[in-house]
Amino acid sequence: NTLVQNQDCTIKVTYSNAIVTPSSSANIVFNYLYGLEEKIQTTSVSYMTTSIPTPPVPSDKVKYVAVGDSGSISYTLDGKSWIKVDNTNIKDNITAVTVGSAGFVAVGANYGYYSTDGKVWSKSVVSNNSNVSLNSIAYGNGYYVAVGSSSTAAYRSVDGKTWTKEDSGQNYTLNSIVFANGKFVTVGGDGLVCYAELASNWNCNYVPKVNMNRQTLNVI
Repeated sequence: NTLVQNQDCTIKVTYSNAIVTPSSSANIVFNYLYGLEEKIQTTSVSYMTTSIPTPPVPSDKVKYVAVGDSGSISYTLDGKSWIKVDNTNIKDNITAVTVGSAGFVAVGANYGYYSTDGKVWSKSVVSNNSNVSLNSIAYGNGYYVAVGSSSTAAYRSVDGKTWTKEDSGQNYTLNSIVFANGKFVTVGGDGLVCYAELASNWNCNYVPKVNMNRQTLNVI
């Protein structure tokens, strides 16, 4: 640039491919016009470097797991690309999945399926009653808790491998379960609602009737 006499100016200098300390200085040589005479001047400047962040290393930790019919299990590391798990030992329809301190746990039919990393899965027996069809699971207070049709009980486990039956004390099927505000809450037939902190010693009640009839509750 041509500098005009007696006028202040600012020069921006960009460095690339340079190895510098966080605070450095350098000499800049530039030409300028003093009237009609060209001059050469050397000026010392100080500058601060701007650090370039290191790109994050891609994580191999599973973020989400999806389950479905015929033993279908898929996982994703980023929510965008999905990878199907090769389950040669799982052929059942899987209806629900959750994650807790021991990893991922899913349920379907009268079985449980567990994985510490979401990639390699194993199968467990939740109930010896083949008529039980588990369709909901939740995690909280250190327990995985599953409920399903044809069962008046909840089933709880600390790891998805070994399960304990916890009867609700009612005569209606439990269809859905959630963990919130420190308690498990499950709903079922005839408007049944039960809650418990550790999925045992259930407290149960019923929602109000609709047109003089109680309705089956399917989801909470």
